[in-house]
This record gives sequence, structure tokens and C-alpha cells, in this order.
Amino acid sequence: NDVFKNGKKDAKVEYFAKIKMHGAKEIRSELMVMPRPPAILNINEIDGPGSLSHDTKGVYVVKSFNREASQEEKDSLSWAVKINGKEIERFENVGDSFEYTPCAKYAGETITVHPFLRSPSDKLFIKTTVGQYLLYNGSELIWLDETHKEVGKWKACSSSDNADPAKENGPLPEGNWVVLQDARDQNMENSWWKELTVKKNPVIWADKNRVELVPFKETDTHGRVEKFYVFGGEDSNSSLRGINLAGDIVDFVDKFQKSGKNLVLLVNYSEVLVMPRELPSLNNKELHEAPMQTSEYGKQFIMKHEGFMAKPYNCSAGHATIGYGTLLHKGPVNEEDINKYGTGITKETAKAMFDKSIIKFEIALNKAVKVKLNQNQFDALMSWTYNFGEAQLNEKYTKWLRELNKGNYNIVPSEIQRWNKITKNGIKIESAGLTKRRKEESELFKENIW
Repeated sequence: NDVFKNGKKDAKVEYFAKIKMHGAKEIRSELMVMPRPPAILNINEIDGPGSLSHDTKGVYVVKSFNREASQEEKDSLSWAVKINGKEIERFENVGDSFEYTPCAKYAGETITVHPFLRSPSDKLFIKTTVGQYLLYNGSELIWLDETHKEVGKWKACSSSDNADPAKENGPLPEGNWVVLQDARDQNMENSWWKELTVKKNPVIWADKNRVELVPFKETDTHGRVEKFYVFGGEDSNSSLRGINLAGDIVDFVDKFQKSGKNLVLLVNYSEVLVMPRELPSLNNKELHEAPMQTSEYGKQFIMKHEGFMAKPYNCSAGHATIGYGTLLHKGPVNEEDINKYGTGITKETAKAMFDKSIIKFEIALNKAVKVKLNQNQFDALMSWTYNFGEAQLNEKYTKWLRELNKGNYNIVPSEIQRWNKITKNGIKIESAGLTKRRKEESELFKENIW
């Protein structure tokens, strides 16, 4: 008050400055004693199996967090299971340890298991191959273990020359099937897979010439009511329906009997979309001496990108082509082509034609490449070569080949991706289809990703 009475302006400023400073000290001291909130909890490290057989339990564990987590925080952990980036199952608030048993329909897939506190992240997951299954592609029956490694392979064909799976005497419909250790009636209303996996009395194998197949509920059998088998028949027009192994049936049945398990069979005649995108059966570190051949998986990779055409057509270069990009002859489709193939060919015939036509490309690639390749690198370059032709395997104007033969493997993937253009009205433009194919080829070359 004395300050105000004196009317001194400077004294008033000093007085209020002191009040302000005193208040700031009080506030500052209160802030210093307030507890700091804990850092946001994040998951640092997880562990889990790299491979599992279907209907076998796997345990996934969060090994560490960015800070010490309370038990309540650990219990709030959830888990998501994905295939090809799409979530198929979610388990809320199960804790930092998660037990998961992939069901039979996931056989042949690669699942990813994601722990999360708020939402699943595609940067933190465990990749698990789900295996121990059979694959039939129209020409071979392949047995793969839980890591998708090939453990058996037999030449095979359909039980009829009829190419229509919707017809009563047609080939085995595409989809998932169960290969039975014991024949029994199918009841779709019951939990038949669980019943099949229950231990029973040993099967008496009086007939080693056939094994029964049962379709999954999701498999479209086109209303066909006959039974299907893996069997051994003397010719392609057997009275039985399914997969004909001819004389190899005894070898297959012996192996199947010793396994003591019902197996999942995946039937896909063309693109083999059911094949896993990562196949440990091809070892990146294992180098092979030339000459090399395209693996069956590499062939399916090429066929997927080529697509299937039952009737003759002119390719982008104007040449008569059929099936999975198989060249019939130089020049456009003619009357002879129409007379011979006008009604269309089956996927099995197309695959046989593809297998024969690819040999010349393999010879050309083996001759052009002067350094060692592993299997997935060879398959990636075979896809490129099949697409552009063996004439393009020339170091003068194909930079990836020139660099590869110098030992510069790391340059190849980026150079491959440059070949993604088509000519339209005299102008080169980027093709979405070729861009996708080149990207997958480069990934296959680098990382063995299918």
C-alpha cells in the first residue's frame, strides 16, 4: 500500500514482478514433485515356431518389452493370425504367452502370428509354415513335410480324359481334401476331421491299390456323388475317380501307411495359389553346378504369370500361342491351329506342353550365365527368359546378365525390374502386369519369396 501511495511507477513494476516471481516458484516446485507417467508399453521381441504340422500346437511368447510391464499389462496382450496379410483369427486378452493350433484347412499356407497391445503391426510377427500335406497339380503328386520340404514325389494323372471336373467322369475337383488312413462314411454334419484324428485300431491294408479321399466342406465337388481315391490304374480311363499313380501306388501307400496320419491334399491344376510364398526346401546358400533345371515351384511361378488359355491365340508379338504361354509357331494363328486345337486343350495337356517347351529356355540360360546360381535365382531368371525369349540373353543389351557374369548379384533385381514396358502405338509405356511380374521375380532372386 505504501508503494501505491508514493505513486512511484517504477516501484509498482518492481512490486508486481516480485509477486509474479514468487508464484512461478510455487508452481515450479509443485511440478517437480508430480510423478511422471510411465512410457507407453511396446513389444520388443517375440518367439515362436517357424513350422508346424496342421492340428499341432505351437507356443508363441513375448520375450521382452521396451520397459518393465505389469502383470495387468501382460494379461491385456492380444494376438492376431494372418495369411497373406489378411487377418483370419483374433484372440483378445490372452496374455504374453499364446498357444495356437492351425487347423487342417491351413495346411500348405504360411501364417503370421502378431502380438499386439493396441492394434496388430505388420512389422512385428512370427512367420510359421503349416505343413505335412500333399499337393496334386495335374501331373505330379508331391508330399511336403511341416517345413514345406519335398519328401516324396510321384508322376500322376487324372482318372479320365474328360477335362471337366463338373462332369461325373471328370478329374478330381480343385480344392482341399483329406487322404484317409481308413475308409469310412462321410457325414458333413459331424466334426469329421476331429473324428478322423482320434486314435483307432490299426488299419488292415488288404488293398494297397487305393486310398480314399474326402472333400473339405469348402471344396466344390459340383454335386458329384461318386467316391474319389488315390489309386493305381493301368490306363487313364480307369473306372475309379481321383488321382492315378499307376505302378507307383504301392510305394505311395507304403509311405502313407508308415506315417499313420490322415493327410490334407491340395488340388490345384494351374496357378498353385495354395503353395506357400516361402519355401524352405530351396536353400539360398546351396549352390548348384550348371546345367540347372527349373524347379516344379519355379514352373508354377511362371505358369501363374502366363495364365491359361485353352484355345490358340496371338501373343503380344503376334505369334500363335496356347496353354501357359507355349509358342505354337512364329506368325499368327492359322487354320491348321484352329482345326487341331479349336475345341481347346486341358490344363494337364497345357502343363505337358509347357514342360516340353521350357527345355530350350533352360539350355539358353545355362549357356548364358557364367556364374553359380542357387535354385530360386535360376527360377527367377527362367521366368524372365520365358517372358522375353532366349534371344534377349545377350550381354550387349541385357545389363543384368552382364553384371551377373561379373559376379554383381546385387544389381540383378533392380535391373530385372526395368523390363516392364510394352510398345503401344510406337511408344513404350509401363505395363502393370509386367511391373508386378518383374517385382516378384526380383524378390524371388533376392530372398526366395514365392
